[in-house]
Amino acid sequence: MKLLPLMAVICSMACRKSDRDYDKDTSGCIEYLTVEKNLYNIFRLTQEAAFTTAGISSLQPGLQITGWADCDTFYTDTISSTKTMVFDFKNGCYYLDRHFKGKMIVLTSGKWPQQGQKMEISFQDFYTDNILWGEKFEILCMGQNSSGNWIMRIQNNDSLILHKDQRAFFLFPDYTVLHNTNNTPIFSDDKWTYTGTNQGRLFNGAPFQTEITDSINLNYYCTHFLKGNVHLRQGNLSLREIATGQGECDNSATVKINGVDYLVIY
Repeated sequence: MKLLPLMAVICSMACRKSDRDYDKDTSGCIEYLTVEKNLYNIFRLTQEAAFTTAGISSLQPGLQITGWADCDTFYTDTISSTKTMVFDFKNGCYYLDRHFKGKMIVLTSGKWPQQGQKMEISFQDFYTDNILWGEKFEILCMGQNSSGNWIMRIQNNDSLILHKDQRAFFLFPDYTVLHNTNNTPIFSDDKWTYTGTNQGRLFNGAPFQTEITDSINLNYYCTHFLKGNVHLRQGNLSLREIATGQGECDNSATVKINGVDYLVIY
């Protein structure tokens, strides 16, 4: 008779669900995809501007002030030893399907692109949608491959900090490389693949690490990831396997957790 309570305790412990049974939270995946998407759109904006006749790749040096989007001032200085592009979106407007606000400053020490050249991108009260960008990051031009396509590496000596609702997201790009797979004189024809690893902290403070296991595909006309897979590890939680699509241009992805698929919008 005295064994019955003990057996009941053992049964209750055996039947109790573990933390992983409740591990269905996809918010970390959405945060990561949102930040990476905005990072790519900033990269795309700076590269497109650099290659225009008013940009820092221009063969005609000069000081120029033009409008890039509907509400911004785009300023370039190709005379000084440090080449400069400044995007001032002032009080904000929509461009690349994102709401940009504030100022973004782009510096290089020479003509862009050239192997070994670095492009520094910094921010002053700069927002994409409701995310405030802080600190800065660099793009290293690693040269051209045998097909003549450019290879760029996103890197940072310190963390790239983003702020939202008085919380911070920290991103430490370990080895994030963009491969141009269709380099043409017309920037809008270009296509890119995205590979590499990252680590950082989510807005709730949880540490995370990511590895792109299947190259993410990007092009000029889509502000989202077309296809590619990412593994995200978040603290002690189960592995998140993110599939960004099969070539369609939309802001949805599938996250697999413990064999179960969840649809997310980012």
